[in-house]
Amino acid sequence: MEPYIPSISHIVCMDRKGVIGYNNAMPWHIPEELQYFKKITANSIVIMGNNTYKSIGKPLAKRVNIVVSRAEEPITEETFFRVNSIEEAFVVAEYIASEESRDIFVIGGSSIYEQTFQLVDTLYISVIDINLQHHYKHAMHFADFIYYPIPESIDDFEMTSEQALHTTQEVRNVKVLKYNRIKNKVSF
Repeated sequence: MEPYIPSISHIVCMDRKGVIGYNNAMPWHIPEELQYFKKITANSIVIMGNNTYKSIGKPLAKRVNIVVSRAEEPITEETFFRVNSIEEAFVVAEYIASEESRDIFVIGGSSIYEQTFQLVDTLYISVIDINLQHHYKHAMHFADFIYYPIPESIDDFEMTSEQALHTTQEVRNVKVLKYNRIKNKVSF
C-alpha cells in the first residue's frame, strides 16, 4: 500500500486588494463564506498562526488544529497542537496526514501564508468585491494583514475554477477562486 500524500493548500478570504484582516480579526462576517470554509476544510489538518487562533477563540471542530507560536508553550492533545515553528507544524501535519489520510490547509495569518507559499499545491481564494482600505484610511499598517501574492501575481498557478458565492448580504459579491500549481513549469 502506497503512503498517502496529502495536498497542501492555502485557504483565504480577502477583499479585492488582498486585505485579509484588520486589528487581528476578519473585518467582515459573511456566513455563506464561513460555510464554504467549513465544507472545504472539514476532516483536514489546519495550520494557523497564534493571532489567527486567538481571533477564532477555540480549536476548529472536525479538524486537527496546529497553531504556530513562538511565545506560547507547546501543547500536544488529540486534535490540538501548539508548536514553535512552521517546520514543526509540518512535521506534525505530515505525520498525521500519512496516518489518517487527511489533507493540510494553511488558514492564516499573513506571515504563515508567506512562509508556506512555496509548499502549497492549491489556493482557495474567496474575493469579496470591496476595498477595505477606503473604509479604514486611518490604518497605517494594512500591509501586515494582506495576502501575498494576490491572484494577479500568481505565475506558478493556473485558475481551475471560479464561481460566485451567493450571499444574503446585498453589498457583498464574493467570488470563490481555485488555483492549482502548474506542475513541471520551468521558470527563467
